[in-house]
Amino acid sequence: MSGKRPDEAVRLSGGRAAGHCWVQRPSGPGHCAMHPGRSGDHVDHYNGRASVTAISGHRWPR
Repeated sequence: MSGKRPDEAVRLSGGRAAGHCWVQRPSGPGHCAMHPGRSGDHVDHYNGRASVTAISGHRWPR
């Protein structure tokens, strides 16, 4: 492995392959972890949670 960060297309395809929308959060770290094509806000279930037991973290409009 070369140690280089993968480009955005590779990261996008990895998130999509995992079944996520994977749109980048505009105001900070994180990606949408909801299913592609779903209606409603983008939601990151991995970043920005209030506690380890919280279901979701950051939300931002479509």
